[in-house]
Amino acid sequence: MVRPRPILVAVAWPYANAPLHLGHVAGSLLPPDTYARYQRMRGCQVLMVSGSDEHGTPITVQADKEKVAPAEIATRYHEEHRRQLLGLGISFDLFYRTSDHHHKQVAQEVFSALLKKGHLTERTTQALFCRGCNSFRPDRYVRGMCPSCRAEDARGDQCDACGATYDIDSLLRPRCAVCEESLQVLPTVHQFLRLQDFQRPLEGFLQERAASWRPIVANQTRAWLDAGLKERAITRDIGWGVEVPLPGWDDKRLYVWFEAVIGYLSASLEWARRTGAATGQTRAWQTWWTNPEATHVYFMGKDNIPFHTIIWPSILMGYDQTLHLPDLVVANQYLTMDGAKLSKSKGNAISVGEFLEAFDADALRYYLSISAPEGKDVDFTWRDFVDRNNNELVATFGNYVHRVLHFTYKNFGEIPDLRQLTDQDRALLTRLAVAEERVADHLEGCHFKAAMEEIMDLARNGNQYIDAMAPWDTLADNKVRTGHVMNMCLKVVRALAFLTSPFLPTSCQRIWELLGERSTLADHGWGDALAKLPEGQPLPKPTPLFRKLRYEDYFTPEGGWRDTPAPQPTAVPLDPSGDPSAGITQAAPARGGGALMQIGSLPSSGGAPLLQIGAIGAQGGAADHAHVDKPGEQEDPAADLYLAVGHIGTAKQHPAADHLILLDVDFGVGARQVVAGLLAHYSVEELSNRDAVFLVNLKPARLRGSLSQGMLLAAEVEDPSIGVDDEGGAPAGTLHEGPTVSLLVPERSVPAGTRVVFDHLGETPTPPEVTITDFVLVPLELQQIDGAIVPGVGGHKLRTVDGIAIVTDRPLPAGSVVR
Repeated sequence: MVRPRPILVAVAWPYANAPLHLGHVAGSLLPPDTYARYQRMRGCQVLMVSGSDEHGTPITVQADKEKVAPAEIATRYHEEHRRQLLGLGISFDLFYRTSDHHHKQVAQEVFSALLKKGHLTERTTQALFCRGCNSFRPDRYVRGMCPSCRAEDARGDQCDACGATYDIDSLLRPRCAVCEESLQVLPTVHQFLRLQDFQRPLEGFLQERAASWRPIVANQTRAWLDAGLKERAITRDIGWGVEVPLPGWDDKRLYVWFEAVIGYLSASLEWARRTGAATGQTRAWQTWWTNPEATHVYFMGKDNIPFHTIIWPSILMGYDQTLHLPDLVVANQYLTMDGAKLSKSKGNAISVGEFLEAFDADALRYYLSISAPEGKDVDFTWRDFVDRNNNELVATFGNYVHRVLHFTYKNFGEIPDLRQLTDQDRALLTRLAVAEERVADHLEGCHFKAAMEEIMDLARNGNQYIDAMAPWDTLADNKVRTGHVMNMCLKVVRALAFLTSPFLPTSCQRIWELLGERSTLADHGWGDALAKLPEGQPLPKPTPLFRKLRYEDYFTPEGGWRDTPAPQPTAVPLDPSGDPSAGITQAAPARGGGALMQIGSLPSSGGAPLLQIGAIGAQGGAADHAHVDKPGEQEDPAADLYLAVGHIGTAKQHPAADHLILLDVDFGVGARQVVAGLLAHYSVEELSNRDAVFLVNLKPARLRGSLSQGMLLAAEVEDPSIGVDDEGGAPAGTLHEGPTVSLLVPERSVPAGTRVVFDHLGETPTPPEVTITDFVLVPLELQQIDGAIVPGVGGHKLRTVDGIAIVTDRPLPAGSVVR
C-alpha cells in the first residue's frame, strides 16, 4: 500500500529563447505530469513547479539576432510556453520565471549565505575575450573543438556530441560565435562554488539513493565524484541576469546554472506566498522542504544530471542543511530525429505549437509514453507516430472502449446489472486487479513506458473477453446474460479510464462522462478504478475518442511537412454498427460513387485546401469506416446536423496561412468566426457581405491558431470529366470546364439564422454538437431533383424551414460532393 505523503515534483526549466519542442515534452514535461497526476489520485500532497529559465546567453543570443532587449525575448517565450503547456495538459501548480524579483531575492540570499559560510572563493581566472566585439565571450558565444571527444562546433562549456562539461578555457581552437574572430585569453575575477567541500556528504547522498536511480543518473554522478569535485565558477561577465550582491560587481551576473536550480526553492516559496496571501499561511512551502516525510522527485534530460545530483544538492547543503535533498532523479535519454538530438539551436526541433495545430495532445502523450526514451535514445519519425496512433491507440484502446459503450448504449441505454460470475468473469476481475497493481508499481518507479504497455495489454484482454463472450449472439435470446457481460466489459472500460488518466487526461475524462458520470475523474482516488459500477445509471450517446491519421494528409512522400492546413482534430468512430463481433465494419459507399474524400485537399484543383475538416481515409482500417447498422435499425445521420443560413459580414485572409479565409458570420444571435479554405476559388471580396449555408453545430476547432465555430458548405466537382449541358446533364466523357467549387446559398434572401432542413426530415429537435465524422456520414451531394441540380440526400433536397430552396451560386454537375 502506497503511503500518502507530500511530494515535490520538480521539473527542469526550459530556456525562454524559442518555442518548446517535442524533445522537451519527452524528456522533462510529460513524465513529471504523468507522475504528478498519478500521485494526486493516490492522495498525496503534490506540489509541481517549474518555470522559464530567462537568464543567460541563450536569451541574449536570440535577442542579438532579433535586435531587441533580452527581457522582450524572455517574456514572449514565457507566455508562449505557458499556452503550450496548457494545450498539452501539463498540470503545474506554478510555472514561474527567473526574472521575477522574488526569485532574484532568493538567489541572492543563497549566494550571500554560501559566501558567509566560506563555500565561495574569489579568484582570478582566464576567460575568452573577443577584440571584435570588445567583450568577454560567455559559453554560448563561443564555439570550438571539444577537449574530450574532439567534436567540432562544441559550445563553450558543454559538448552536445558527448555530453562532457568543462571550463571554457579548456575548449580547443575557440572562436567567437558572433563575429567568428579567434578569441584571446585574458584575466577576469569571479566567484567560485567550492564543490569539494561537499565531496564526502555527496558520496553518502549517492550511496543512499543510487539503487532507486536509473543507471545513467547513478553512473554520471559517480563519475563526477570519482574524478574528485573541484570549485566551479558561479558568476560570469554578462549584463543580463541576477545581479551579484557585492559592491564593485555591477558588470557581472550570477551564472545561470547556479541561479536557475535555485528556482525549485524560489518557485515553492512563491507558490506559498500566492496561495497563502489571503489566509496568512505563506509558510506552506515547509510541508515539502523541511519535512523529513516528504519526497522530492526531479525530472530532466540526461544532459542536466550533474546539475541536479551534484551542484544543486551542494547548494542546498551549503545554504541550509534543514532543506530536503533530491530523492529520485529521473533523467530521460534524448528524443532524436535522424539520429541527432532535437535542438532549437540546430533547427531540427518539432515545436509543440506546430504539433498542436495538427494533432490532439493525447495522441502525442500516448506516443511519447509508449515509446519513452527511458533507457536509450529514441528516434522520432512521423510515420512511426502515425502507425502507433492508428494501430494501437485507435485500433486497440479506442476500438475496445467505443465498441463496448456503443453496444451497451444502443441495447440497454444504461449500465446493466451484474449477475452470477463465471470462471471467465473471475479471471477477468483478477486481470483487472493485477493490472491496477502493476501500473501503480511502474508509476511509483517512474517506468512510464512499462505502465503504458501494461494498460494496452489490458485493453487487448478486454477485446479478447468480449469476443469470447459474443454478447451479440445472446442479445435476442438472453438479454439478462448479455447485460451481465456488458457490465463486465464496462468494468474494464472504467479501469482503463482510471489507469490511463495520468497519461491521457482529456480522453479519460471523456470516457468517464460516457459512463454517465458528471464528476471529474482526476478527483477520484486511484483505488476507485475497480469499484462497483452504478447499475441502472443512464449512459449518454457515445462518441469516438481518437481519430485515425493518414500520413499523406500531413507529409510529402519525402517525409516533409505539407504546406496545407492541418486537418481538424476529430475522432473517427470505430465499430459503429454496435456489433462488437465485427470490430471493424465494411466501409460505407463514398459520396458520388468515388473514394472517401481526402479532406483538406482538392485533387481536381492542384491540391488546394477546401474546408476545415478532418481526414477520413479511403483505404481499409478501423478508423476509416462509416456507420453501418443492421437492417431495420439504421438511424438517419442527417438528423444530427444543424444547418442554418449565415450572413457573412467581413472576410479577410488568415494571418498565418495564405490559403485560409476568416469569415465574420452573423447567425441572428451574434457573430461567430468561421475559417474556410476557399481562397483558391473565391476572393475575399466575393465572400464579403453575402448569405451562405453553414453547419452550425460543428465542434469548434483551431486552424493555424484561429478559432473556427462552424463550417461553410460548398459543393465540389470530384470528377472533372463530367460536365454540365444546357439541360443540366452531360454526355458521357464531357470534360467539365469552369468552376469546380460552389457555395450553398438560399435561392432568395432570408433572415440570418434561418434554419435549413432536409425535405424528408423537416425541423427536428436541436441536435447536440457533432464532429466532422458525423457530417461525413451524411451522403450530401448535388442531385437532379424535380428537374434542377440542387443539394440533397437520396432524392430529398435541402430547403429553409419556410420552404426556400437551397441552391449553388455557380453551376456544377450532379454528383458533386458537398463538404
